Amino acid sequence: MMATYNGSQYLVEQVRSILAQQDVEVVLRVCDDRSTDNTYALLQELADKDPRMIVSQNQDNVGVAQNFMQMVFEPGGAGFDFYAFADQDDIWLPNKLSHAIGMLGGAEGPTLYYSDVTNFDQNREWSDLSPYRKIVEHPTTLLVRGWAAGCTMVFNRELREVLCLHKPDTFFRIHDVWVHLVARCCGQVVEDLDHSFIRRRITGHNVAGELKDHHTSIAQAASDLGNLRNEAEHAPSKVAQQLEEEFGDGIKAPFGEAVHMLAHYRASTRTRILAAMRFDFWQPTLRGRLTVRLCFLLGRY
Repeated sequence: MMATYNGSQYLVEQVRSILAQQDVEVVLRVCDDRSTDNTYALLQELADKDPRMIVSQNQDNVGVAQNFMQMVFEPGGAGFDFYAFADQDDIWLPNKLSHAIGMLGGAEGPTLYYSDVTNFDQNREWSDLSPYRKIVEHPTTLLVRGWAAGCTMVFNRELREVLCLHKPDTFFRIHDVWVHLVARCCGQVVEDLDHSFIRRRITGHNVAGELKDHHTSIAQAASDLGNLRNEAEHAPSKVAQQLEEEFGDGIKAPFGEAVHMLAHYRASTRTRILAAMRFDFWQPTLRGRLTVRLCFLLGRY
């Protein structure tokens, strides 16, 4: 499932890399979010040449999360064995999907796979997950910070069926974080931190992925502190409330308790302090760890 928006510059190379996947039968579903360049015309041209492509265009611009998730939910998406998200400007290695399916193996129940991704720009390449390898020991961190790239995710039919049971009108976190959260809450996750099958092109216009490294400048730290005056942009507490309302007692441990805490941490000064004292929302930097605690204390989540 590929969501596009003004992506014509690198689109052909990415489409070719997806349709060239080895040892799998691929259907490429593309939904364009009202591009203002020639992206949709290019998609139609490519689809005319390859029946494995199904393309459409939204009547209105709905944003990246809604664009991806409406493809997950649409009736035409039923019946496939596995599902994957695709960005418009990456390059997939030929064995990306076959390796993921092999890792998923005979998994029973709703299961999500993700891997590392190799970012690149005109100057260098770097691993996306290298700062986050320890984070898998603290999966509840996902409630406040995502780390797995949607473009690496592959999930089975059972997880799609769970996702389709609950179709939120609003996604307070981006599509891949929502899917990752549902898998953690109601299924299982296969983490493949040692492999990368995507070269993600960093252009400066990516929805995810960035040029900067993970070191903290004084200016950035000051900016972070200033941002604490406002509620977090992606509203983790609203996501927790959404998960609790949609999935209730079906949420597995340790997520059930963490979801409930985050959904209701603003109830009193005491609950904010208790939330700030938790160590299961791990961050790779001191700046990140301090920011989490301050957000809880100030009620900014």
